[in-house]
Amino acid sequence: MRGPRRDRPRDARESVHARRVLWGLALVGAAGVGFVCARATLQPPAVDVVASGDLTVTVTVVEATVGRSVPYVVRGEWTQTPAGAGASEGVVTTQHVDGAEAVIPGTVVYTVDLRPVVVGLGEVPSFRDLSQSMQGRDVGQVQALLRETGHLTAAAGDGIFDEVTASAVREWQRSLGVEADGIVRAGDVVYLPSLPARIVLDDEVGVGSRVSVGQPVLDIVSDVPELSITVSLDEVEQVTSGPLTVALDSGPVEAVVASTRTTESGDALLVLAAPDGSALCGDRCADVPRDPAAATYRAERVVVPEATGSAVPTSAVRTSGDGTTFVTTPAGERRAVEVRAQGDGLTVVEGVDVGDEVRLIGSEP
Repeated sequence: MRGPRRDRPRDARESVHARRVLWGLALVGAAGVGFVCARATLQPPAVDVVASGDLTVTVTVVEATVGRSVPYVVRGEWTQTPAGAGASEGVVTTQHVDGAEAVIPGTVVYTVDLRPVVVGLGEVPSFRDLSQSMQGRDVGQVQALLRETGHLTAAAGDGIFDEVTASAVREWQRSLGVEADGIVRAGDVVYLPSLPARIVLDDEVGVGSRVSVGQPVLDIVSDVPELSITVSLDEVEQVTSGPLTVALDSGPVEAVVASTRTTESGDALLVLAAPDGSALCGDRCADVPRDPAAATYRAERVVVPEATGSAVPTSAVRTSGDGTTFVTTPAGERRAVEVRAQGDGLTVVEGVDVGDEVRLIGSEP
């Protein structure tokens, strides 16, 4: 038969209780250290956690930077618009444009079977060979081209292929290194609606490819690249809820969402611009690579603006019934503080100095 239960001596019970309290305080201290080490932007200095003889856990105020941002990827793309159809039949043998520089009327853009093809300004596409005694709007466009290139300086009948025009054509042909027979072949000129312009060969056209009459051969490249962020439709509001900063090669710039459209995959494409609506890349747009794979940049939406100053674990900051915030000194004195920023367990406050000690929540007896 079990004998009567004997109570442990009081000193022993207090010793066990003290050990449990110390284990609990150790866990609190470890949690405090974890709070201090967590941060979204810069890693702050270590915070000293001290358990005094009266079991009060304190931390030392340190200087740290607190802030948090959400990253995004910005992609740059130079949009291309089909603008010119050719009238040549043959193989593209050389290419002379890459979209880097604007071209003017008379510029050789490529060759077909080694015969140069130039660009001209006009709305009527080339559709026939032109020779002396012919007339029409297409003749007028050839005459305008010859004036731009400096080969037609004398008076000529507007839209009438006269002897003066034929002489100018022969001079122009000699400058191109082709037979000077005074006949403008339909495939010799591709007319564009606006010049000067930055142009490239159409995606289906390149050296070695075969072109046919009426095939789109030239695209006009946009004056500025489109810089955009692609997110899911659910994330659109998040992206636009705070300031955006884009790190371009020329330096960080502030950005706003200028327009939104849905992609074929159902995502949202957010087109960015400067706050005044101008191109985000400003006067450095030419620095944006033509290759979309290389035109990628980092953007950040500020969630918690960065602030540097006296920092304590967020668990050390309390709010009183009247809404004021305070920390508690090791002696139990409340000290009013003003919160400047919070992020991932750290709070930057005004009202305490670096090196001061404050209590952690739950550490008071």
